[in-house]
Amino acid sequence: MLRSNLFLKITYGLLAVISIGLLWYVGLKASSASFTHDESFTYLGYVHEPFMDIISYKRPYTNNHILNTVLIKYSEHFFGNSELALRLPNVLACVLYLIYAFKLLKKLALALIIPCFIVLIINISLVDFFSLARGYGLSFAFMLMSIYHLIRYFEYPLKKDLLLFNIGAFFAVLSNFSLLNFYVSALVVYNVISLINSKLNSDKSYRFFKTNRIHLISLVVFIAVLYEPIRRISRQGMLDFGGKTGILEDTFGSLIRGVCYETVIPMSLFYMILALIVVMLVAIGVLIVKNMYIRNSAFLNKHRPLLIVYFILLCIIIVSLAQHILIHNDFYTGRFALFLYPLLMLNFIYLMNYLFEAHYKKTAIVICGGLAFGLLLNFSANMNLYFFQEWKYDWATKTAIDVLTKEHLKKSTPKHRVKLGVNWLFEPTTNFYRYTRNLTWLAKTHREGLKKTDDYYYLFQSDTNAYLAKDRPVLLSVDGIGTILVDIKN
Repeated sequence: MLRSNLFLKITYGLLAVISIGLLWYVGLKASSASFTHDESFTYLGYVHEPFMDIISYKRPYTNNHILNTVLIKYSEHFFGNSELALRLPNVLACVLYLIYAFKLLKKLALALIIPCFIVLIINISLVDFFSLARGYGLSFAFMLMSIYHLIRYFEYPLKKDLLLFNIGAFFAVLSNFSLLNFYVSALVVYNVISLINSKLNSDKSYRFFKTNRIHLISLVVFIAVLYEPIRRISRQGMLDFGGKTGILEDTFGSLIRGVCYETVIPMSLFYMILALIVVMLVAIGVLIVKNMYIRNSAFLNKHRPLLIVYFILLCIIIVSLAQHILIHNDFYTGRFALFLYPLLMLNFIYLMNYLFEAHYKKTAIVICGGLAFGLLLNFSANMNLYFFQEWKYDWATKTAIDVLTKEHLKKSTPKHRVKLGVNWLFEPTTNFYRYTRNLTWLAKTHREGLKKTDDYYYLFQSDTNAYLAKDRPVLLSVDGIGTILVDIKN
């Protein structure tokens, strides 16, 4: 007993150390990395609109992640407009994500908790979004909250857990419309599990309205708040997730590429990982169907978390395929697919826990430990405080503004406002720093290309019009992304 208690304390202590280390990294990157294109677009275009205009999608565009925009608005009001202040809601979402990751794993076999915790949290693409002023980090955290309370309800049927399940799902969708399919799928799965329970327990009956009373009330609120925004973006065809090849290549393939980040892997390894994902999901499906067929209530009750996360993921896949076939929606890809990573890993984790309890302890520990070690190695190789992969081109935009400011201070005050010509990709972030730093001497940048009247250019060396900067003094050159800041008038 003493040995077991000591092992438990050591395990929880290591979880705390890992969590604090990750939060330190997230907070440091949030405070130091340059703002990015989409963050700046949100800040300049939506944050300063009235509250009702934000939540009603008065100007419909999916860059407005409603909950994120509102939270940035009030974070700026209380803490100012530094990078950290504007990214603070997502940094705090990381705390929520870590809390619910622990809650979802704390009933696992003790030997599996640490490697499974690492597997669930150490995805560098996912972690990046907790350092960004976008809605994705918020959606991941609230999705985990929703999943936890759904699982908990079937262990201890308390209405508060159903309420918290709906609140988590509601905020997840409010943070990122990609999570709509998660909410729909979770509601379907809730009814499927309830129906299974009624079949296994002859003393329980399944009644739709009684079973779904709290959900129906929640749906009324959900529709009241989100009907208009979703209607507006649907009419304009903005629910576009980018994948046109297939769910394996686009959705699960992008998850693999996201985990790898800047690490280049052979295509043979890529397809091997993809095949292993398919094998795992098929194996879980066979395991569940087999035990349902023989009416193994002991398995279905003990491993209900596995049933729940598997059916949710399966339902999302089916809905995604149906939407693609019937209404030609694109498949999830890139950052839009990233919310599936926690779901996929929870399937893996609960499968490993099943193997551990089915007397395959060493196998489960070796597989979990191996995956956790690989993810840690990849994370350590790719972690940085300078850029976010999807917006890597904005790596040095803040630095370019710093250099430009120093140049301005060195020169006598010009009679006209300084004009900076930029590649269009840099327009939002250059204007973000112009606004937040109150650089009144700097004219607003635009997307109309380089002008002969510009005083400086900030562009890629590979741009077709980069010849305009030839033989001009280079004030900043960034090899990692191939950008240059040049003085045109000197």
